[in-house]
Amino acid sequence: MAKTDKTSKTDQAKNNNKTSDAAKKAPRKGRKALIIGIILLLIALVAAGVFVYRYWSQQQAYSELESYVEVKDPNVVELADLTADWDELNKINPDIVAWIYIPDSPINYPVVQGTDNNKYLHTSFDGSDGWFSSAGTIFIDAKNNAELLDRNTFFYGHHMRDGSMFAAFDDWTNTADFNEHRDVYILTPNGNYYAKMFAAVKTNGSEAIVVTEFGSDKSFQEYIQKMLNRNIVEQEGEVFTAEQIKQTFAFCTCEYTHNDGRDLFFATVVATTVPDDPWVAYDPHAETGLGKDQSTTFGTD
Repeated sequence: MAKTDKTSKTDQAKNNNKTSDAAKKAPRKGRKALIIGIILLLIALVAAGVFVYRYWSQQQAYSELESYVEVKDPNVVELADLTADWDELNKINPDIVAWIYIPDSPINYPVVQGTDNNKYLHTSFDGSDGWFSSAGTIFIDAKNNAELLDRNTFFYGHHMRDGSMFAAFDDWTNTADFNEHRDVYILTPNGNYYAKMFAAVKTNGSEAIVVTEFGSDKSFQEYIQKMLNRNIVEQEGEVFTAEQIKQTFAFCTCEYTHNDGRDLFFATVVATTVPDDPWVAYDPHAETGLGKDQSTTFGTD
């Protein structure tokens, strides 16, 4: 019996030692997990900060470019009053072909044209590329006429998650918001265009929907009618039919509800100060649809 008691005391002592060792290790494991957690949190915060800075720096660069555009007389606001310093913009990037402005939206950007449709996907207006140039630059299709004299000119812009570039178009896929943002202003070195959106179409990156030239008025009207038939919104106020539409701009951006999805908006030219435009009559005194409050913010949004 004495031997058994001695053995029991020895086993109990061993168990106590194990418990004591485990108790000592537990805080160490806890501290290690805490340190790892803090490190991961710091990494996440740094990564988030870098992403925020990337978006901010890109938008800041474009905001600075807005100083090159202005309204001569905000009290009158004729189409010709919208001006851009093309010489200075051309010094920054000789690929510039236009400036796009949609009132009451973030869309107020220079427009370029590359030799292909890939270059400006991730190249900023100042020519920089890489990770901090993910927003790219608004550009027209490489097949289009650089002076925007084609019957249908395609503009492309990223749908950035911070709401910049062409992201706003995705907010206008319902009738109410679409009709609040139908007016589009395109400035070029040769004159300006006032256009009005008439259709929004859902498509994808592989559909052969980009057509810039047409063999006849009939083929152009058939193309426009197809877009009107696929329109997901309704025109309110001024309603355009295929027969009334003579020249169009198409604005394309990604949409994320479908795989490889695209939002495609069409606008018809209603007035131009471009003397040699072959589709819409030149009007040097054409008025805009801008109110005084909108015109005074042009170039400063």
